[in-house]
Amino acid sequence: MSQNSESQIFDFDGLYSRNYEKIYRFLLSKGASKEEAEEICQETFIKVLRHWEKFDPSKGNETSWMLTIAKNQFLDMIKRKIRLKRENWEILRKF
Repeated sequence: MSQNSESQIFDFDGLYSRNYEKIYRFLLSKGASKEEAEEICQETFIKVLRHWEKFDPSKGNETSWMLTIAKNQFLDMIKRKIRLKRENWEILRKF
């Protein structure tokens, strides 16, 4: 169970302000385009909102947690792109 107490006030605006630029720059440094980085940042903050109760400060800070989410979102995007390329090649081979 998460160590994140219910009494802790969830300040999304502050969380966003403190972390958006860090996450965006991290994604760019890993090879994401500007558009991909923006999209993944958006997906990351949606996941944070949905799963805030799972954040455990005893395991690390919020930025580390969010960077892990962003990294996983980026890897998922790469996997989708690879899968689509394979599917497209399979279609082209049939011609």
